Amino acid sequence: MLSGFLKKLLLSRQAMLDEGQITLLDTSFYLQPVSELVFLHYDMKTKFGDDGTKTLYEAGKKSSQDFFKKIEKLTVKKEDRVRLFFNMLNLYGLGELRIVTIADGTKAVIETGNNNFAKRYLQQYGRQEGAVDHLLAGLLAGFFEQ
Repeated sequence: MLSGFLKKLLLSRQAMLDEGQITLLDTSFYLQPVSELVFLHYDMKTKFGDDGTKTLYEAGKKSSQDFFKKIEKLTVKKEDRVRLFFNMLNLYGLGELRIVTIADGTKAVIETGNNNFAKRYLQQYGRQEGAVDHLLAGLLAGFFEQ
């Protein structure tokens, strides 16, 4: 079943899905099994500790800052940018995100539901004491900084 958001992107020619080419909002993507991404995160954390997780975080942060510049051109209202960004993250398979609170404009609590990454991480490596999706944390940090 095709998501309503993806249908809108396809109809407005903001998404292209051809053999060997996936483009959303003029950005190229490639498909990858979630299990590989989970392994990458786990391996970076295991082999490189904080340096590995920081690299994933910074990659996510840069990605969302670049993406924000693109959606800034497409939207006028800040609320529309937030909605578009969260829709894109859901389309990527990162789950249904919801802002729970924003404190003093410096700290936000985001709740995610139906997150395939978190489910697979739990399945492969069991419950963890700390955060596991540093890429998503970076994506959110970069977006909110903008």
